[in-house]
Amino acid sequence: MYSEKRIKKVVKAYREAAMRLFKCSAVEAEVYIRAPENDPGQWSPNALGIIYLEADGRKEGDEMLIPAHLDYYSSYGFNNCIKLSEEAGVGFIEHINAAVAAIWD
Repeated sequence: MYSEKRIKKVVKAYREAAMRLFKCSAVEAEVYIRAPENDPGQWSPNALGIIYLEADGRKEGDEMLIPAHLDYYSSYGFNNCIKLSEEAGVGFIEHINAAVAAIWD
Protein backbone atom coordinates (compact mmCIF):
# COMPACT_ATOMS: atom_id res chain seq x y z
CA MET A 1 0.00 0.00 0.00
CA TYR A 2 1.27 3.45 -0.89
CA SER A 3 1.34 6.36 1.52
CA GLU A 4 -1.09 9.23 1.06
CA LYS A 5 1.87 11.56 0.47
CA ARG A 6 3.23 9.33 -2.31
CA ILE A 7 -0.17 9.08 -3.98
CA LYS A 8 -0.66 12.86 -3.91
CA LYS A 9 2.80 13.38 -5.40
CA VAL A 10 2.19 10.90 -8.24
CA VAL A 11 -1.31 12.21 -9.03
CA LYS A 12 0.10 15.74 -9.15
CA ALA A 13 2.94 14.63 -11.43
CA TYR A 14 0.50 12.95 -13.84
CA ARG A 15 -1.86 15.93 -13.87
CA GLU A 16 0.98 18.32 -14.63
CA ALA A 17 2.38 15.96 -17.27
CA ALA A 18 -1.04 15.70 -18.96
CA MET A 19 -1.33 19.50 -19.03
CA ARG A 20 2.07 19.81 -20.70
CA LEU A 21 1.73 16.87 -23.07
CA PHE A 22 -1.92 17.14 -24.12
CA LYS A 23 -2.37 20.90 -23.54
CA CYS A 24 -5.38 20.28 -21.31
CA SER A 25 -6.61 22.48 -18.49
CA ALA A 26 -6.04 21.91 -14.79
CA VAL A 27 -9.79 21.34 -14.46
CA GLU A 28 -9.63 18.52 -16.99
CA ALA A 29 -6.58 16.98 -15.33
CA GLU A 30 -8.49 16.91 -12.02
CA VAL A 31 -11.59 15.36 -13.65
CA TYR A 32 -9.74 12.43 -15.21
CA ILE A 33 -6.69 11.82 -12.99
CA ARG A 34 -7.54 10.99 -9.39
CA ALA A 35 -6.26 9.38 -6.24
CA PRO A 36 -7.71 5.88 -5.80
CA GLU A 37 -9.56 6.99 -2.66
CA ASN A 38 -11.52 9.45 -4.83
CA ASP A 39 -12.60 6.79 -7.32
CA PRO A 40 -16.24 5.92 -6.63
CA GLY A 41 -15.92 2.72 -8.66
CA GLN A 42 -12.91 1.53 -6.64
CA TRP A 43 -11.37 0.01 -9.78
CA SER A 44 -7.85 -0.23 -8.36
CA PRO A 45 -7.84 0.88 -4.73
CA ASN A 46 -4.17 -0.13 -4.29
CA ALA A 47 -2.86 1.85 -7.28
CA LEU A 48 -0.97 5.14 -7.15
CA GLY A 49 -3.63 6.82 -9.24
CA ILE A 50 -6.66 6.30 -11.45
CA ILE A 51 -7.21 7.73 -14.92
CA TYR A 52 -10.71 7.84 -16.36
CA LEU A 53 -10.81 7.13 -20.08
CA GLU A 54 -14.44 7.95 -20.80
CA ALA A 55 -15.18 11.53 -21.78
CA ASP A 56 -17.20 13.49 -19.23
CA GLY A 57 -17.38 17.09 -20.50
CA ARG A 58 -19.71 18.36 -17.79
CA LYS A 59 -17.29 20.78 -16.13
CA GLU A 60 -16.32 24.02 -17.81
CA GLY A 61 -12.72 23.67 -18.96
CA ASP A 62 -13.04 19.94 -19.71
CA GLU A 63 -12.37 19.59 -23.42
CA MET A 64 -12.13 15.80 -23.10
CA LEU A 65 -8.53 15.74 -24.38
CA ILE A 66 -7.19 13.20 -21.89
CA PRO A 67 -9.69 10.45 -22.81
CA ALA A 68 -9.15 11.19 -26.51
CA HIS A 69 -5.36 10.84 -26.18
CA LEU A 70 -5.43 7.72 -23.99
CA ASP A 71 -8.34 5.97 -25.68
CA TYR A 72 -8.25 2.21 -25.18
CA TYR A 73 -9.58 1.50 -28.67
CA SER A 74 -7.37 3.87 -30.64
CA SER A 75 -4.15 2.92 -32.36
CA TYR A 76 -2.23 5.56 -30.37
CA GLY A 77 -3.74 5.30 -26.86
CA PHE A 78 -1.20 2.82 -25.53
CA ASN A 79 1.73 4.84 -26.90
CA ASN A 80 0.32 8.00 -25.33
CA CYS A 81 0.08 6.19 -21.99
CA ILE A 82 3.80 5.47 -22.26
CA LYS A 83 4.51 9.10 -23.19
CA LEU A 84 2.44 10.35 -20.26
CA SER A 85 4.28 8.07 -17.82
CA GLU A 86 7.62 9.25 -19.19
CA GLU A 87 6.54 12.89 -18.94
CA ALA A 88 5.38 12.35 -15.34
CA GLY A 89 8.69 10.68 -14.54
CA VAL A 90 7.21 7.97 -12.34
CA GLY A 91 5.39 4.68 -12.71
CA PHE A 92 3.45 3.25 -15.63
CA ILE A 93 -0.15 3.11 -16.79
CA GLU A 94 -2.15 -0.11 -17.06
CA HIS A 95 -5.57 -0.23 -18.69
CA ILE A 96 -7.98 -1.95 -16.30
CA ASN A 97 -10.70 -1.85 -18.96
CA ALA A 98 -11.78 0.53 -21.73
CA ALA A 99 -13.03 3.08 -19.18
CA VAL A 100 -10.33 3.11 -16.48
CA ALA A 101 -6.56 2.90 -16.20
CA ALA A 102 -4.39 2.61 -13.11
CA ILE A 103 -1.00 4.12 -12.34
CA TRP A 104 1.50 1.72 -10.77
CA ASP A 105 5.13 1.87 -9.62
